[in-house]
Amino acid sequence: MEELEKEHFDKFGVYPNIIGLFWNDQEAVMDGIEDAIEDGKPYDEYLMLDDEQKQLFDNGRILF
Repeated sequence: MEELEKEHFDKFGVYPNIIGLFWNDQEAVMDGIEDAIEDGKPYDEYLMLDDEQKQLFDNGRILF
């Protein structure tokens, strides 16, 4: 996982934004990061949330 995060950082200049959306499925996170690198878009679990979930997360009312 560390190598994959470093590869992501080397490509995008930022580490993957992992907020715990897939905390119970580490393989899904790794697959998502690999896909992001291939697609040329940084991995960001926050962007996977809908607007309501983002608001709840921002206010600390939803955790993953």
